[in-house]
Amino acid sequence: RHDLDLETDVRRAGLGWALADRCAFTLRLLGDTAYINEVDIEFCRGRIRGSGEAVGIGTGSEPVFRVSAEAADVDFARLLEARSGRPEDQIRGTLSGGLEAAGVAGAGAERRAEGRGWIRIRDGQMFKIPLFGGLSEFLGRIVPGLNLLMRQTDARATFTVKDGRLHTDDAAIEGDVIVLTGRGDYHLDGRLDFDVQVKLFKQKTLLRGLAHM
Repeated sequence: RHDLDLETDVRRAGLGWALADRCAFTLRLLGDTAYINEVDIEFCRGRIRGSGEAVGIGTGSEPVFRVSAEAADVDFARLLEARSGRPEDQIRGTLSGGLEAAGVAGAGAERRAEGRGWIRIRDGQMFKIPLFGGLSEFLGRIVPGLNLLMRQTDARATFTVKDGRLHTDDAAIEGDVIVLTGRGDYHLDGRLDFDVQVKLFKQKTLLRGLAHM
């Protein structure tokens, strides 16, 4: 028999490594349902907005939750620094994305959630992060000097969330001289299972034109 309205505005708050510079939201707790609205988070120089609700609070069973959120212009380097605890002097770019998900709260909630979303990174340096470091070195051996040219890149993908993993069929990373497309799964425990295709020289680049002369 809850009946509570709460308005919150806090600084340097978060969970684990994900600390927000500012976090504001309203909470309406009525009966066994909590409504979280007007979520406005300043995080890594970007903005995250969203809402959500949880049904079944105080009933003795695990609450069912639903969340919806969008992120805009999050500093990609600062995000990686916060996650790893190490400075990322060689990384650039801004990250935007969206997520809609629902599931059951409690232990193992991340493995039982289902949803969908999208992600976009602009003006980044994706091939310098550890995930692609080996690929950059490998391609540099095939085409000498190519790894030095793989700097500014854009990345995008849509994905679904189910069974503790993110699945995408349309992941793409585009740079001035290379295009990488892929499909597969990213498991929330950090494992990757992807099929990728690499194409040298993006359409309409100067280097591609010179290569065909």
